[in-house]
Amino acid sequence: MKAVILAAGFVTPDKLSKDRPKSLILVKEKPIIGHILENLETLDNIEKTYIITNNKFKPLFDAWIVDHDNAEVISNGISSKTDLLGPVRDLQYLISLKEIKDDLIVIAGDNLFDFDLRNFIKEIEPKVGIYDIRNPDLAKNYGVVKVDKGKIVNIEEKPEKTTETLVSTAIYLFPKNTLHLIDKFLKTEKETLGEFIKFLITKKEVSSYEFHGNWYDIADYETLELARKEYL
Repeated sequence: MKAVILAAGFVTPDKLSKDRPKSLILVKEKPIIGHILENLETLDNIEKTYIITNNKFKPLFDAWIVDHDNAEVISNGISSKTDLLGPVRDLQYLISLKEIKDDLIVIAGDNLFDFDLRNFIKEIEPKVGIYDIRNPDLAKNYGVVKVDKGKIVNIEEKPEKTTETLVSTAIYLFPKNTLHLIDKFLKTEKETLGEFIKFLITKKEVSSYEFHGNWYDIADYETLELARKEYL
């Protein structure tokens, strides 16, 4: 199995960071991506972790990654926000570049959590990590997931209205026999991982795995401050 951390965005709100990606913002004296890697290192079957970023931020990741022998930083070749590929195209680029033919666990790089990932990857099947945020108004900020008997039946990115509270954590498991579907999906010109999951459930059963614990999507200053107070 390989791991992929998606960190190719250019969004750096001034209150969070003026000159570095969200993945490298410190929480408890460690970058967010450091917490993710530490969690991945508890998994015995991860052969390699790839961090995909852009040309602008690659030097920052390269300088930080020196203490992690099993991780490699890859740039998607993009230098400007206007040329962004989107997370699914970033994944496609990485798979092609590294000729990956293994099962993949994929995690968003601004994702801070203390979940135990071992049970998540115990059964190798298409899977989305979900979390009960317990508030429909908060759920509207995420990919809202509908589940039936443990299977994902729909996912809607940032709906205007919802009564659901289960959301995607941006932690995914893609078995090697699903990777070819990324090329077919991208012919539809959709780019979000939520849209890819919607496509994937038309081809295969996609399981849900509900995580319990602390989870912070570091999208704004308020969430960052909350994580700095509460995490660990």
